[in-house]
Amino acid sequence: MAGVNANMQYINHNANNLAGGNIAQMQVQAQPQAQAQAQAQAQAQAQAQEVEEEEKVFVVTLTAMALWDYAHEIVQDNAAWARNHPQAPRPPHPPVPMSRRDKCILTLMAEERRDEIFRLLNEVIEVERLLGLDDT
Repeated sequence: MAGVNANMQYINHNANNLAGGNIAQMQVQAQPQAQAQAQAQAQAQAQAQEVEEEEKVFVVTLTAMALWDYAHEIVQDNAAWARNHPQAPRPPHPPVPMSRRDKCILTLMAEERRDEIFRLLNEVIEVERLLGLDDT
């Protein structure tokens, strides 16, 4: 019972302090904090929008994907032909007709793929160097 009375006195004491000048002081302190939080939230939203805009570089159309898959299939067929007929010339494939838009999208896709391959190659070279497997 003594513990309960002590807790009640503590609560009443804090309530009396809040009822006095401490409430106004807390509100004054809360305003700059609220402004800082609002600014931080606005900055976070602006950064999120910038990231979204950077990620939306181009949209791949269905026709561009079909052309990419078709070309990829031809490359695989050519590789199989070269393994099975090492001395024979590769069969010719005429250029694939496409719109300018699809050509631009496919160019961007090829550049992105090339960049990824170079990044992976540099990573392998670095691993070889760290393990002492390089030829130098």
